[in-house]
Amino acid sequence: MVFFCEQHDIDIPDFNSTYVARHGHSRHQKDHVTMEHHFRVNIFLVTMGKQLQELNDRFSEQTMELLTLSNALVPKDAYKPFNIKDIYTLVNKYYPLDFSEQEKISLKFQLQHFIIDAPNHPDLKI
Repeated sequence: MVFFCEQHDIDIPDFNSTYVARHGHSRHQKDHVTMEHHFRVNIFLVTMGKQLQELNDRFSEQTMELLTLSNALVPKDAYKPFNIKDIYTLVNKYYPLDFSEQEKISLKFQLQHFIIDAPNHPDLKI
């Protein structure tokens, strides 16, 4: 990264140096704040907090739950996120009309077999 910055005449701040605010009470600053602290706390964390708040405002709790439960269907890491309880909750709460009671009972057994067989099945390797 240093090479890239030097190549493009980009100043690299000394993160151990003292940060001096450009506005307000900078001359009366009592605490020693480094450039690193300023960028991590005052800029990065505040920005991340605002982005998280915006995401929370855009997605309802129900939508977030649906996304979280759907993660149980992702076939990554040899199906480690695969969670029978989450899939069953997904079926009962979000797709109740798509499954009969008999299919729901059968689904539990099928999912238990899948958890045992899927990680070792050659066609399901990712």
